[in-house]
Amino acid sequence: MALPNFVFLVAITLLLLVSNVSALLSLDETLRRYGLDQWANFLAENPHPIYKLKDITVFAPTNDAVYAYQKDPRIVFLTGNSKKRDTLSKEIPINHFCYPIWCGGGKPMTLRVEGNAQTINPRGVLFYTGDMTSVGDPINAKVMRRKGQTQRYSYGEITSGGGVKAQILRKAIQFRNGWIYPIDRLFVFPSTFAATIEWLGYSYLDEIFERIPESLKSISSAKGATFFAPTPNAFWAWARPGFFNSTKEELQAFIDDHTIIGDFIGYTPKLRHEVTYRTQSGNRIIVRWQGNATFLNDSLIVGDNYITSNGVIQIINKVLT
Repeated sequence: MALPNFVFLVAITLLLLVSNVSALLSLDETLRRYGLDQWANFLAENPHPIYKLKDITVFAPTNDAVYAYQKDPRIVFLTGNSKKRDTLSKEIPINHFCYPIWCGGGKPMTLRVEGNAQTINPRGVLFYTGDMTSVGDPINAKVMRRKGQTQRYSYGEITSGGGVKAQILRKAIQFRNGWIYPIDRLFVFPSTFAATIEWLGYSYLDEIFERIPESLKSISSAKGATFFAPTPNAFWAWARPGFFNSTKEELQAFIDDHTIIGDFIGYTPKLRHEVTYRTQSGNRIIVRWQGNATFLNDSLIVGDNYITSNGVIQIINKVLT
């Protein structure tokens, strides 16, 4: 009698599983059910094979986020999009989908990576660090809390190109072939180092790089570049009278004091407590965490993770010397 009962239970279990799968809605239907109609419309207007992959993870901007993106002049500048502002680039949807091999096989992501980064999309240096997930193009998680000397990352905030940040608004929503995470801003594809510097609008950097354009070109073309940019107030408090009459070598020394070139890229999750890094000039930078603040020697990072196509810019409140 035991065997027939076992077979019966297995059959019932399989039936329930099949019923559950068949009850799940398509991506388009699920987006519309949860009020993400503008994103659903955009995907319908810009079809792509990635939408039909099994076990895919989708980051879906809200209707308000789509409207805001269409009107944001900063985004048009960063992306170099010369189209009408009411037309989103066809490249954008791909940057909001995560392949199953990198994003938990379609299951809600629970991997916590402390102080590390993981590539999740071959189209860019995308990575997540979090209790749930954080991605962009490239992407870097915001530090939400710390315990002792261990950084811990929450799924709440996402940083993409140019330091543009988005919030994941709720836990994953399951649809027929994957999971959806609603977000309050669109991810921005990172622009070049040179374009991001221009976008920052720091006139002193514009003037320096105008004098030594080869330096700007070198950093922009490097395999990996981390640049620590003092705020304008910090620079002018430090700069001696006549600084811009300095030789090209002296101007280059200032840039080298604030630049790291190489495989290491200084996203905040990779800047480890009490670890020493060396700039292009050979100067030492010692990272220290104090609460939720990150210090480089005695300089505080006041604007984090302005992600570029080949690295990142961190804004600091003192010149590194």
